[in-house]
Amino acid sequence: MATTTGLATLLFGLLPVFQADAPTTVPANGEAQQHGDEALPVALAEEATQAIARFVVPDGFRVELFAAEPLMAHPVAFTFDVFGRAYVAETFRHHKGVTDMREHMGWLEDDIAIKTVEQRVAMFRKHEGDKKLAEGYGVETERVTRVEDRDGDGVAETATPFAEGFTDLAAGIGAGILTRPLDGDGATEAWYTCIPDVWRLTDGDNDGLAEGRDRHTTGYGLRVALLGHDLHGPIVGPDGRIYFSCGDRGFNVTSAEGQRLVRYGTGAVFSCELDGSDLQLYCDGLRNPQEIVFDDHGNLFTLDNNSDSGDKARWTYLLRGSDSGWRQAYQWANEPTPRGPWNSEGMWKPFHEAQPAFIVPPIANFTSGPSGMTLYPGTGFGEEWRGKFFVCDFRGNPGYSGIYAFDQTADGAGFAFGESERFVWDALPTDVEFGIDGNLYWSDWVTGWNQTGKGRLYRAVPEERDEAELAAIEETRSALLALAHEGGGGNGTAAGSSASRAAASGYSDAELVELLSHRDRRVRQEAQLAVSHRALAALDLDKGETRLAGVLLRAKTPSADARERTARLHAIWALGHAARRSPKLGERLIAPLGELFGDADPEIVAQVARLFGDLRWGPPEGVLLPLLSRSEPRVQLLAAEAMGGLAPAPESTAALVQLLERTGHEDPWLRHAAIHSLERLGDKG
Repeated sequence: MATTTGLATLLFGLLPVFQADAPTTVPANGEAQQHGDEALPVALAEEATQAIARFVVPDGFRVELFAAEPLMAHPVAFTFDVFGRAYVAETFRHHKGVTDMREHMGWLEDDIAIKTVEQRVAMFRKHEGDKKLAEGYGVETERVTRVEDRDGDGVAETATPFAEGFTDLAAGIGAGILTRPLDGDGATEAWYTCIPDVWRLTDGDNDGLAEGRDRHTTGYGLRVALLGHDLHGPIVGPDGRIYFSCGDRGFNVTSAEGQRLVRYGTGAVFSCELDGSDLQLYCDGLRNPQEIVFDDHGNLFTLDNNSDSGDKARWTYLLRGSDSGWRQAYQWANEPTPRGPWNSEGMWKPFHEAQPAFIVPPIANFTSGPSGMTLYPGTGFGEEWRGKFFVCDFRGNPGYSGIYAFDQTADGAGFAFGESERFVWDALPTDVEFGIDGNLYWSDWVTGWNQTGKGRLYRAVPEERDEAELAAIEETRSALLALAHEGGGGNGTAAGSSASRAAASGYSDAELVELLSHRDRRVRQEAQLAVSHRALAALDLDKGETRLAGVLLRAKTPSADARERTARLHAIWALGHAARRSPKLGERLIAPLGELFGDADPEIVAQVARLFGDLRWGPPEGVLLPLLSRSEPRVQLLAAEAMGGLAPAPESTAALVQLLERTGHEDPWLRHAAIHSLERLGDKG
């Protein structure tokens, strides 16, 4: 059990009213907190409410306070579960167990030689000594706190220490949190990223305390490098996998299947199945991707941070196998130019001919301190906000920090940056998410870079909503709660034992398929996972195939309606997920899915090509190679990507080389897809 943080001035739960002139914080060990169903008798800080007058938001919006100290402190990231409860990743090890190499430049040569987490701890011991190591690195804990509004007045009054005790000498800042329902009665699992570990935390009895703590993988964050370059942003992707990112401190990880994933000085994105199996390296060459986000077509993006040497942060389209060019050693390069080739070759700039050809350059340079990020899910703000991304720009001072909203458009096989606006300003946000109430929430660090004992959750609320929008919010909330009864909407942790849960949500298979066209992406995704889960949970293979019949029909039904097109994409992803987890079921889907190569919608063709490559299915003869010559760059991109997953053949190599010759000098995304597939095919040969 960790000791009480030195930041605490009064025990949590013992102060009935917070005085603005006498800051109070939550003890890091949480022992003084009241657990279970007992509400905490803590009034919100007057200072936190008064700060609202400072925030600048667009016309038609207002700001409200949801939670403040002493319910929480030092929020790095947060998320909501389907019951509207916030899970906040708080740091107490920031500069109290997690340090920065810029404060220990005498250690630099040792640091860049590190190849394991254990070697980092040995370096601490070498330079600090046993006593200082124990007292300075092994006392404070990171924590996940569940914050909730139990009385329904819109303001949180209850906090429970969901998980703590992360005091290992190698532990970093807990910087990422994802929750999944285990059932519809409040049982929850949380994926928590805290260097050097990815944790799966489970609260099966819904008391707000994670009684289950499983270390998924370990070995992230080899070097000290820079403070804040952590494990971040776990998110469920459209393919039914969990994705998360790592900063440039490197990693040396062995998966449960025995696969070793190693990079000593660069950041990366990983993926694994919902049950934690099959960990894979998705892409690398990143510096500090604090959040990753998928758009409605399944494309993955991040805003990667700059290195404070004239370079700028980068809005980047992340492709499988892509290398964005950053190496942590560049941080220390001063000769012949600061940051070495990163600056001299303009590797951080959008595509230009002088860049090295091995990198995938950013779409645009944007923001100065990107941290949390999200995409409008489809309900709460109205249709005019569809496709809008929201990103926190954290710069240590609320006067020039806040949240931007922006969009983008297709450009070749990639994207062009669209329009941006300041959505919230004069705040100091670390993370941003939409709640199930349709409002945009952000976690506020309050001031500065260091621990202050403060931390808040605010929300931006439209001043007016019409009846249709209010109805959509309520329907979304009801659907997400119902889908929670599916055992996590396709969690995959116990598929074989979940057959009895089929239709537990009250939705029939056909109704789940209808939800694939729902206005809110969160409902679409949960319905997609639920229908795949039902098929996988069926003990009889024929019944599993029958459960997917409606999904397959939805995938095959053409439509000019945008919502129906989106439903077709979710149907394809649901079928791919089921096929990946059950090869026998997948064998029955190869032929009917192969028919979609002839679809009139280029996006459907592209998505099916990606699915065949992901599953390593040989497509119908003579189908895939012609896609590389299609007029649509999007089709060319995903077809080229798919070819790397198939068996090598001379004609495949020749077609990819021809694609490179035609497009490689002008489209970096096509260039990468072709080169990466040639590399994969060569490895197989």
